[in-house]
Amino acid sequence: MTESRSRSLAKAVSYRAVSSLLTGTIFFGATQRVRMAVALALIDSIVKVGVFYLHERAWTKSLLVKSNRNRPASSPLRFKSHDLSNPEEQLEAQKFAVETTTAQFQVR
Repeated sequence: MTESRSRSLAKAVSYRAVSSLLTGTIFFGATQRVRMAVALALIDSIVKVGVFYLHERAWTKSLLVKSNRNRPASSPLRFKSHDLSNPEEQLEAQKFAVETTTAQFQVR
């Protein structure tokens, strides 16, 4: 599955909303200054949404992820996405996890 730009952005925004609330709360607890806490949380969010989005796009295009498509099932660096709402995909994901774990512990 290829990560779309809009999905990457939605993930970044939702993660930052929670993180900014936490950052603002901690800063307010330390300083008791509402305006400063809100300003810090907003600046923190804007910067980190952009950084997360760029990181997500770079990860999607990275050679590491692309090179893992051709690795054998026993390779611990093989990535495969599964639709875990589908029972067949859940079973496939479980089998993959067992195969990968078993392969890591085999004596060579």
